[in-house]
Order: sequence, then C-alpha cells, then structure tokens
Amino acid sequence: MKSAVVLPVYILEDDLFFCQLLKVQVEKFFQAKQLTGQILTFSNGEDFLKQYTGKASLIFLDYLLGDENSEEVLKKIYEVNKKQKVVMLSGQDDGSTTLRLIRMGIRHYIIKDDDYINNLQEVMGEEFSDQE
Repeated sequence: MKSAVVLPVYILEDDLFFCQLLKVQVEKFFQAKQLTGQILTFSNGEDFLKQYTGKASLIFLDYLLGDENSEEVLKKIYEVNKKQKVVMLSGQDDGSTTLRLIRMGIRHYIIKDDDYINNLQEVMGEEFSDQE
C-alpha cells in the first residue's frame, strides 16, 4: 500500500443497494490506487453527526436521505469543518438544486444514472489525486 495514512470516507445513504454499491466502488478505487481507507456507512444523518469529528477525507451524502433534510445535515457538517469535502448523490437532475448545493460548498453533484459508476471513479480520482 502506498498510503500509510488511513483515509476516512463516510457514506450517508439510506438506500441499502446504493450504499453497498458505493462502498464497493470506494474499496475498489483504494485497492487499485494502493491507498488505505476506512469506510463508514450511515443510513441517517443523526447517527453520522454523532460520530463526525470533522476529519473525513471525503463524505458522500445522499440528497434524499429518508425523512431528513440533507441540506441541514450539510450545514451541520460545515459548522464542524468549513473545508470538508462533500459529494452529493441524487436521483434528481435538477439544475437549481445543484447550483444551490454548490453555493453551499459541495465539491460535486453525482446523479444516480447510467454514468453513476464512471462518475464516482472520476470524482474519487480527482479528490484523492494528492494521495497517489
């Protein structure tokens, strides 16, 4: 492994299928790049926020997180760490929502469509390029 540093990645996703899919993709990415990661998954923002210390390498946040408002979760993340790298995931292709979230500080907005896996790989390559 190249990286002796453990890179914590948090996944907030209430859909078990997409949560597992994303976790596997992050694991594959880390393995291919010979990076060491710690991947923690959460199905709701409340449990995540209890454990979040502001020291994640990357957070994947589902826009429709059950009954919770993901924008409120995002605000609380930025209250702890204004520079936190957050990638929003959504089944919605809504330009006004995307723009609003980018203005709030997210790094990327990935739509859960046919290009989902490719887009995840591209974003991880960009976000972890300094670790290679």
